[in-house]
Amino acid sequence: ITAMSDPETLGHGMGVGMRKGNAQLKAKVDAALCNMIDGGKIKESSLKWFKDDYTIPCKK
Repeated sequence: ITAMSDPETLGHGMGVGMRKGNAQLKAKVDAALCNMIDGGKIKESSLKWFKDDYTIPCKK
């Protein structure tokens, strides 16, 4: 696992690596992230670690 923080390369968002074309895995990851966003867990973590809410709405 490699962590990178260069905004010119990666932008300012977050990402999850997975095999291209794996729609089933993408759907599961998307659903888990949406559950965390809708349940407030992402906001809670964002406030704890970054002192601000950087949550973006879930794409449904």
